[in-house]
Amino acid sequence: MKKFIYVFTALLCAHQITKAQTQQGNQNLSLGLQYYHSSISTNSVQLNPGLAQTDGNKSSTFMIAPSYGFFVANGSEFGGSLSYSNTTQQQITNTYTTNYVTNNNGYSYGLNLFFKKYVMFENKIGFRAGPYIGYSYGKSTTAYSSTISSYGSGVNNTNTFGGGASCELVYYPAKKLGLATTLLGINYTHAKTTGVTPSTADIFNANFVNSGVSLSVFWVLGK
Repeated sequence: MKKFIYVFTALLCAHQITKAQTQQGNQNLSLGLQYYHSSISTNSVQLNPGLAQTDGNKSSTFMIAPSYGFFVANGSEFGGSLSYSNTTQQQITNTYTTNYVTNNNGYSYGLNLFFKKYVMFENKIGFRAGPYIGYSYGKSTTAYSSTISSYGSGVNNTNTFGGGASCELVYYPAKKLGLATTLLGINYTHAKTTGVTPSTADIFNANFVNSGVSLSVFWVLGK
């Protein structure tokens, strides 16, 4: 399996009235972009040639997420973010006589509210941590086909509510440039799907220094 995750946040502007980047009254505006791609292929051969098959699964996800934050006090930021994502997935099963293809296409959009507390040392390096809550709505369409014929499609709608908390390492290598990366994250989501495959799911996740790439870049504007 090959997995490529590129997560980066760019175009982050902050207005400040003093030299400290986290001073009360400052504002943060950011645009986050994420791209994910995975490709899986397996082969199986059995004594009966009619049962030999090849399975393949490819998926790609793109997400864009602008956010805004306001420092309500020194080192205390409150804000919100919007997100939109688009996902495509194709699953292929090749048997000795027939090829089956399943195509999934979907999108989702959501809103998060967050609070972050900054602890900085000499305005150069430190941590920011805090909770967040969010809601998202998604719609996906699944189409089934084979070398024999196209044999159906279906639509699902998913409403997801969730919340969690994260801790990030923050570093300002220059007066007007800051970097942050996630160290610890926990979250809980409740998702309800209606449509051709209705379901309800409750998921809890916790991770420490995620294996994916997570980076935030801050560009500071002001005197």
